[in-house]
Amino acid sequence: MKCLTILTTSLCAITTALAKPIQPEYTHSIPEVLSEGESIPNWQLQGSAKVYSDRLTLTDLGKQKQWGSAWSTVANDYDKWTLDVDLRVAGPITPGGGLALWYTTKIGATGPVYGANDKWDGLGIFIDSVGSDPDSDTGSLRAYLNDQSLEYSKLGNPVEKAFSTCAIKYRNTGYMNTLKISYQPGFFRIKINDVVCFQTDKITLPKGGYFGVTASNTEMADSFIIGRVQVYADIVPPIAEESQSQGQTQADAPLQQQQQVIEPRSVDGEDNTLSTILQRLDSLSGAGNTQGGDSSAIGVIRAELKVLQDAHEKSQANIEKTIAGLERTVKSLIELQRRALEHGSAVSSSDHTQKAKLDQEMKKLQTRVEEINNAVKQHGESLIQSIPGTISNAISTDGPSLWFIFFLFLGVQVLVLFGSVVYKARKGKYHDKIL
Repeated sequence: MKCLTILTTSLCAITTALAKPIQPEYTHSIPEVLSEGESIPNWQLQGSAKVYSDRLTLTDLGKQKQWGSAWSTVANDYDKWTLDVDLRVAGPITPGGGLALWYTTKIGATGPVYGANDKWDGLGIFIDSVGSDPDSDTGSLRAYLNDQSLEYSKLGNPVEKAFSTCAIKYRNTGYMNTLKISYQPGFFRIKINDVVCFQTDKITLPKGGYFGVTASNTEMADSFIIGRVQVYADIVPPIAEESQSQGQTQADAPLQQQQQVIEPRSVDGEDNTLSTILQRLDSLSGAGNTQGGDSSAIGVIRAELKVLQDAHEKSQANIEKTIAGLERTVKSLIELQRRALEHGSAVSSSDHTQKAKLDQEMKKLQTRVEEINNAVKQHGESLIQSIPGTISNAISTDGPSLWFIFFLFLGVQVLVLFGSVVYKARKGKYHDKIL
């Protein structure tokens, strides 16, 4: 009975952990599954923005001086909200361009600030290499408030006007970076990969604004890819008591820049979590066998989790191998671009042919990386969605009831007693025959 209590408690904990999160407001969100080449409901796309089945590409890899934008056409009417965005940036060794997230009083027009107009009215959050080592993939996230008086494109040092700054490794990571911008009256927070970049109670944003995401690149053609844009009518995750305490402490201090390097999330952390769950299920299964319980429910769950873990490990190895090849190709391309800049029109036709081949190879490699990521994502989502149902079905169909175990135990005791009596009787008769 004790074993069943432990098993039931553990399974309930797993079911709770896998429960569906707060649902996004689809009127303001970009669906994760898109129709390639078609428009996105309630969103306006401009420039080089292209819709694929699993992503929105704002600028293409290998194409220079592009800009792309996506703006929600429905005004936000929520008092509190969270903008949740997954993004990835790929490109040559030297970075070129940047990405911006917006919440403004009007839908942005075309302009010099990463594809959007300058002197905006509202919030702008930029990710680029400003103030960072130009030869590294680490850049900065900076947040700005503007009442149409700040002309960002004319700033000599944009970092000085930012009310928040975080260092972030955002280029050529092979993984999505997740940004969460949360707001309600008296609370504002920016999180990168579940790490708080900035939090304060000194910012006020009006209702009725528009969400947007834009990007542009330079001669060093970075590709800016959006995997997901979701808007929630709440703070996600909810504000914990310690977060409220931290926000109140910051209320007494002036706004200041914060500098910390935030790494992208990888599947390593997910693998560690899966390993912990598998070890827990193993221990529960062993305890169930020791006590004579039925461990088939645990076996089903463990098998499905093991499949997911194996898929993560295999896909990670494939992605790392593919990215290594992509980096070699990018280095060859950047060297070719430097030669072209040095020699001008003297570049030979063979160099042009080589560049075309390299462009094609880069596109193939990028497509392969996208396919691997998409396959792992779809497999993981389908499996995670099926696990709660599997647990419920396993408990209801395979899990023995307490009454069943009681009568089974009683029956076994009766059979043992009856067998013992029969054995003693037959043993006595056998000795009588010998004598």
